[in-house]
Amino acid sequence: MTSTQAIYAPLADESIRNLIKNQTDAWNRNDAKGWAKDFLEEAGFINVRGDLVKGRAAIERIHEFIFSGPYKNSHCSVSIDSISYPGQNVAIVDTSAEVTKFNCLPPGLVPTSPGSLRTRFKLILTNGDSGWKIFAAQNTAVVPQPMPVE
Repeated sequence: MTSTQAIYAPLADESIRNLIKNQTDAWNRNDAKGWAKDFLEEAGFINVRGDLVKGRAAIERIHEFIFSGPYKNSHCSVSIDSISYPGQNVAIVDTSAEVTKFNCLPPGLVPTSPGSLRTRFKLILTNGDSGWKIFAAQNTAVVPQPMPVE
């Protein structure tokens, strides 16, 4: 990190943490518009099933669907594992999330543990005239049994 980025990072960190908090709060309200609002218009999102969703409008639509069905009234908690800055106007954010109180899981998914789906959510953000926005994101389910790596 350059000295400019080191000075810049604390302010950016706060803005990015607020974005993640607002997105999590929107999930817990089943608010698809609020959840998708910080994606750029042309953003790409790979959801937990591996589906590629292109554009903020499509990201909002898929969340309207899941919030009215499988994840209706679910609860999401998110912790930020890291924020890094490969460039002054680019941030990569790694989070760990847990969804509980879901009605069911979409086809192909299994709970990480009974009643819980944990995921790792990576976001690539850019900073422009309207502040930090999500350019791309990928959500990956944490499977019930880790690989036996020594």
